[in-house]
Amino acid sequence: MTGNVNEESEQQDGKIRLAIFASGKGTTAQAILEYYQKNNDCSYKPVLIVSSSPKAGVLDIAEEYDIPASVIREQEYSEYDEFCDTLFSVLKIHSVEFIALAGYLRKVPPSLLKKYPRSIVNTHPALLPKYGGQGMYGMNVHTAVSESGDSQTGCTVHWVDEEYDEGQIIDQCIVEISPHAQPDMIAEQVQTAERQFYPFVLNRLLSAMQE
Repeated sequence: MTGNVNEESEQQDGKIRLAIFASGKGTTAQAILEYYQKNNDCSYKPVLIVSSSPKAGVLDIAEEYDIPASVIREQEYSEYDEFCDTLFSVLKIHSVEFIALAGYLRKVPPSLLKKYPRSIVNTHPALLPKYGGQGMYGMNVHTAVSESGDSQTGCTVHWVDEEYDEGQIIDQCIVEISPHAQPDMIAEQVQTAERQFYPFVLNRLLSAMQE
């Protein structure tokens, strides 16, 4: 098991109850949901979508896949601790055991990291430690890669800690690109790879943690 606060909630089907955090269109979240639907032996079961934006496309995907969704915005709370408590309460209601960030643009609260030790992962659209850190997300990353003239980029699945993109690397997928590739083309290549790679690594990771 994952060793977090909700071990008692593991279901009879043996699948780890997963929350997906996303702030945008939700294409990566959708890939995680599709992987679950297509693989009977999948080690996880998506039970909740959490978004930081009420306009996020991932909310439509949650509705399409009949997954409960919750919008929790830090700016709506006068106290940071209240925001953190609300976030944890929602996770507890759905007996969430593991969290996968999928384009989530808010920093994970330190208190949540303590409640879910070694149970939160993220995917970053570059080969960390290159092109990581605060402000390095989405097209910002792909533009930096394009301007560098690199012939390789990719995506990195890593553990989440209190610093942006500095958690221990779990696995990486390399994508070969033209040295003169434009950001939009790089983005398309990386996103295609990421949608296949992230659910696979997530399933492999959680399968190993159940052994």
